[in-house]
Amino acid sequence: MVARACAALRNLVADADIAAFLVASGCIVSLVAALTRHVDDAKVVEHVASILCTLACNSCGSVAIAGAGGIAPLVSALTRHMDNADAAEQACSALRNLSCDDENKSAIAAAGGIPPLVAALTLHADDAVIAGWAATALGNLGVERDCASIVVQASGIPPLLAALTNHADDVDVALAVCGALATLASHAGTEVLIVAAGGVSPLVAALLKHGDDGEVSAQAAGALHRLACDAATVALIVDAGGVAAVVCALARCVDNEPAAEQCCLLLDALAGVESNRAAIVAAGGMAALDAVAAAHAEDTDVVEAVQRVVDRLRV
Repeated sequence: MVARACAALRNLVADADIAAFLVASGCIVSLVAALTRHVDDAKVVEHVASILCTLACNSCGSVAIAGAGGIAPLVSALTRHMDNADAAEQACSALRNLSCDDENKSAIAAAGGIPPLVAALTLHADDAVIAGWAATALGNLGVERDCASIVVQASGIPPLLAALTNHADDVDVALAVCGALATLASHAGTEVLIVAAGGVSPLVAALLKHGDDGEVSAQAAGALHRLACDAATVALIVDAGGVAAVVCALARCVDNEPAAEQCCLLLDALAGVESNRAAIVAAGGMAALDAVAAAHAEDTDVVEAVQRVVDRLRV
């Protein structure tokens, strides 16, 4: 009976007006109570988590869910139904949306939500949807240094890289994983762990495969730029085909400011090694840089990034 009622509400909540009504009327408290009381019922978990995912798409719903104590039951539900792909998918999606709110990041970590997300990514390695939700959630949480440390401690880097490899053709998974790795790599020390786990080649492959997608290019190039903190890693990037990948992505995403800037920053790191400069020029780097400079003439950050690379290549 409860599962059928939740299933019906799940269908209705796709309507934005109904979703807004549920948030405003305080129905979230009842939904959290149902999730808590029926946490052993995989179907109830699937339907309620899906509803909460939808309601958490905006800040009002996200705040209301957290205020109603909804984070801990979602973590518990994911843990209990880890083997059930449908329930795990919806729980991961709800935690992903809740993790967009800065105040919820520490709450999800405090509720023990990071290890189950890593476990879901590992157990359902062949499921692109779960991989996308879990990786995005981990990336959102990884903005906080303490959360990033928990991701690392939970052995979260290898399954992220596995997802990027297993779903190489899936642009959504590529965006989610590259974004998570770029975020994690922004914390000192984590970039070394990503490199040690074999992270360079999958990131270069993603940049080459999805170089026409500005969002993926920005995240993949951003991650590689953060990894390129020493000559050995720069050599790994070059050996993996990084020069051609980044020049190609730059040429294809000329009009995308974040992608252009991150590609230029990566090129700057690669061009910092003199032996790479001829390869960058031969790959068409100067033409791509000129096009970016023209397209973003009013953007100081991009222009400066372009100029640094050009100055290196002209030495």
